[in-house]
Amino acid sequence: MTVDTSKIPHSDYIEEVYHEDGDTQDIIDVVLAGDAEIDPLFCEFAREFEPTKAGLRKLWRFVRFQVEYKEDPYGIQQIKLPAALWKIARGDCKSKTIFINHILQCWGMDYIIRFTAPDSGDYKHV
Repeated sequence: MTVDTSKIPHSDYIEEVYHEDGDTQDIIDVVLAGDAEIDPLFCEFAREFEPTKAGLRKLWRFVRFQVEYKEDPYGIQQIKLPAALWKIARGDCKSKTIFINHILQCWGMDYIIRFTAPDSGDYKHV
């Protein structure tokens, strides 16, 4: 699988704290805000994938195998926009979801973000 990553916009990756002692709803709100902050330059990179079932599979594999899945440290929730995620090359479900969703937005494809709670209680996965 060949993907030209030179088209991913540059990131200065500056950490910004949105909530001290945030709760689950704060995390959901920041994920949704990050999902809405589409970088038009990212759409050039989105052309590396086709808006087809095969293209979606290629996109999933790219994010799965090129970006290390790493849970955030206990008590800290880091949400990275796509360029920052690529620069760091590691992130959890929140950042990987935003990365994939930005591609889908560039394609004009509808999607739903689903937050899940494996046990009854707070949402733990997206």
